[in-house]
Amino acid sequence: MPVPTPIYGDGPNRLGAKISNRHRVNSHMRYAINGITKPTIRRLARKGGIYRIRSDIHDTVRGVLQKRLEEIIRKIIIVISQEYPPDHPNCRKTVTTQDVVFVLYRMGRTLYGFDQPYSNKSRRAILPWQA
Repeated sequence: MPVPTPIYGDGPNRLGAKISNRHRVNSHMRYAINGITKPTIRRLARKGGIYRIRSDIHDTVRGVLQKRLEEIIRKIIIVISQEYPPDHPNCRKTVTTQDVVFVLYRMGRTLYGFDQPYSNKSRRAILPWQA
C-alpha cells in the first residue's frame, strides 16, 4: 500500500511558504494610536496642569488625539498639494517642519521656537478651509 505524500500547491500560499516580515500584519501594529500609552497620557496631562486622572479616560484621550492629528495632517496635505498638482514631477512628498508650523499658525495655534510662517502681509495665503 502506497504512503500518502503531502500535496504542495503553487504560488505564495503553498504549504510551508513563508511570508516576508514586511508583509506580515502584526496585531500590535494594526492600530498605531494604541502606542499612546497610559504613562504618555499621564505626562501630557501633567504638562497641562492636571493632577488626577480617571482610569477610564485613556480611550477618550486617544480618540480626541487621533481626531486632532487627522485634522492637522489633512490640512498639511492641502498645503503641500497646492504647490504643484499631484501628477507634476516637482510635487513634494515630504512634510517639512515649516509646513506643520504654517498649518498650526493658520489654525490659531502658534508654535513657538520656529520662525513665523508668512509674517509678511503680502505673502499671506488663503487656504481652502478659510474661504
